[in-house]
Amino acid sequence: MFFTALYTLNADQAEEQARQRPAHFAHSHSGIVRIVMAGPTLGDDGATTNGGLFVFEAPDLETAQRFSSEDPYTQTGVWELLALRVFDKKVG
Repeated sequence: MFFTALYTLNADQAEEQARQRPAHFAHSHSGIVRIVMAGPTLGDDGATTNGGLFVFEAPDLETAQRFSSEDPYTQTGVWELLALRVFDKKVG
């Protein structure tokens, strides 16, 4: 199954985000899920990071939820999960 996860950055978390970045990347590459694509979302200026988006494959919703909740950014309050949805991939 494919999923999308949309996150928003919490205010004043730049230092914590920098501290957690290596753990966040390690978690993203842990193999719990297969990441199709991921990256930061940007503000209207096209430069300011305001969140993140993942498109990934997981065997079930429980695994997708675990992947999202165990991300170091989530656990330390850097960002908040806005939506985790099943994604019906049609192209790509």
